[in-house]
Parts: sequence; structure tokens; C-alpha cells
Amino acid sequence: MSTSRRKFLKTGSLVALSTLVPLKVFAGESPLSMGATLLGDGKTRVNPGLSREAFSRYLNTQFSFGQGDEKFVATLVEVKDLTQSRRAAKNGKECFSLKFQTKGGRLFKQNTYQTNHESLGQFPMFVVPLGKISNTAIHEAIFNHVF
Repeated sequence: MSTSRRKFLKTGSLVALSTLVPLKVFAGESPLSMGATLLGDGKTRVNPGLSREAFSRYLNTQFSFGQGDEKFVATLVEVKDLTQSRRAAKNGKECFSLKFQTKGGRLFKQNTYQTNHESLGQFPMFVVPLGKISNTAIHEAIFNHVF
């Protein structure tokens, strides 16, 4: 069976994005009640307020993360634009990464954490540990609003 690169990447991206959907969605809570927006084509886009520009305003501020017994506080140290197409960016479709540092050097496991920020509020975020630099742990989250 032959699969095109485009189809493979699209399917892989959709699978990766599906890991960002909190289990609450499947428990009967509507994505619209969690800050999503219903678009004219019937698709939803999760919390449009969580843009690269919005996060950029809060560089060097603290975010708290929690999931079960795992809780940690991290500082947002980098917001990096990953949007490949000017046309996508012009249409408000963007892709960006966030890098967080935690003191103490403890890496937290890859998971979707309930995230809290003083100004941005509360929202789920999929966070991945990247590694340690001396006594500092680095974690990353990627937002893809291209689809």
C-alpha cells in the first residue's frame, strides 16, 4: 500500500494534536465550554486567545502546571515562531513553541497538564521534557493553529 508524504504528515499531525484534547471532552463537556470557538465550517478551534502574541507578553512570568500528584511551577523563557508560511501567518494560522524552565532540575513527565497563569487563566497544555542544564529543567509545549 502506498501512502503519500502529505497524507502521512496530515494523519500524523492529527494524531499528535488529538493528544492535546483533554479527557473532559469525551466525558460530555463541550469544547465550546472550555474556551473553544465554533467556526463557520463546523470545526472548532481551541481557545483562540492562546496565540503566540499573547504568550509573548508573558515572557519571564510563572505558570503553574498540575496533573494528579504532579505539580510544578515554571518560567516561560522563550516563545518561538514555527509558522512556515507567510500566507498562513497572515490568515491568523500560526505554529509556535513555548519553552519553560523549572528550578531544581527535576524533569516532569510528558503529559497534558492543567495550566494556570495569572493573566491567561486556566487551560490544558501538553508539555514535553527536553532535558536539564545544570540545576534547571527545560520543558516545551507546541501550539499548532495551522489546521
